[in-house]
Amino acid sequence: IFHDTSIEYQLRRKLSNVAARDAVGQLVGGIAHDFNNMISMTKGSIETLLEIIPPRANGYADLQRVQQSCEHASHFIKQITGLSRDIKTECYRLDFSTIIRDLEPLLVRIFKSDVPIKIYHDATSTSVFGNEVQIEQMILNIALNARDAMAQNPDKEHEFYIKTSNSKLDAPLFNAHGHIAAGSYLQVSLQDTGGGIPAQMIDKIFDPFFTTKDVGQGSGLGLGMVNSTIQQIGGGVTVENNEQGAVFSLYFKLADNNGSEFISSSDEHILQSKNRVLLVDDEPAVRFFTAKMLRRYKYEVIEAENGVNAMKIAKVDRPDLLITDMRMPHMNGIELIKEIKKIESNLPIIGISGFVRDESFAEISLLSNLIFLAKPFNAQQLQENIKKLLFQAYVVNNK
Repeated sequence: IFHDTSIEYQLRRKLSNVAARDAVGQLVGGIAHDFNNMISMTKGSIETLLEIIPPRANGYADLQRVQQSCEHASHFIKQITGLSRDIKTECYRLDFSTIIRDLEPLLVRIFKSDVPIKIYHDATSTSVFGNEVQIEQMILNIALNARDAMAQNPDKEHEFYIKTSNSKLDAPLFNAHGHIAAGSYLQVSLQDTGGGIPAQMIDKIFDPFFTTKDVGQGSGLGLGMVNSTIQQIGGGVTVENNEQGAVFSLYFKLADNNGSEFISSSDEHILQSKNRVLLVDDEPAVRFFTAKMLRRYKYEVIEAENGVNAMKIAKVDRPDLLITDMRMPHMNGIELIKEIKKIESNLPIIGISGFVRDESFAEISLLSNLIFLAKPFNAQQLQENIKKLLFQAYVVNNK
């Protein structure tokens, strides 16, 4: 009796690769957490100085350049670590044209000088609601696949196109890997000149672990991540071939048409009395600058340096919102959230960290009124997420 072990061998290899990537990810994530804490402190100090120094004073422009460098460092760390598609990451209004502008230098590095990048902005509305890091990762994954496809034909002169346009779907769009609901979208088309995807493979390219590359050349996870991530934020992706190559079209819901995430000015009074925030972080400098951001928006801030002290405070001074770091000694953020939910099940919570392991956050990801906010963040991002959570809690409690 013959037993075909080739499939078992391939599965073992894939599982081995996943385990190796997991170990590397855990190491890189821990380092990224510490770096993001340091960047948060630096950004907080710069923002404070920019508030008190006149714009025409000596050194003001230098501080702005340092601030910009912090932003670039933050984006770089987020790009090399990423976040699991199963984590509830923060979403906020973004200008897509700004994302492409910031990402262009990295795209140039991917394609080098061999492949010109041509960008066309035909969309009149480029304001979308999503997560900047996830959007960047989607574009980079597609770009990397395009680079590899074009490399198969080195004698041809290649180009990579990015085109934005506004698209309205009057009916849902169905395909082999999901569907896109009817509505108004920003459509971002990314096209290569690599000859296209074989017809027998085009319906499989978003499947996890599916790859046409040689062993060791690709994991088969990149395009699967693109599909799952864009569906998570309410959009979708399509792929087709034309006479030059493959065209991936990403559909992002326009922010102006996603009414649930914004609070009207007439509702602002609802939140004025919901202003007591329990802030928990074991890093004093990060806690100091986060508290300063909150007080700028007139929140009453109660500080705790770890989860144990936070629980003692929560039992006495019932907060309206919890903001907690996820990696702390004595009682970490996961444990704190579980315990505090026993006291107040509807308490809005923002989990903050430079890095959180996918498995640990998955334990609490289904809890209500919970958002993850990656460090470093700015005051506007923090305020938008606080207002959204407090308003959602108000709606739930007054049904």
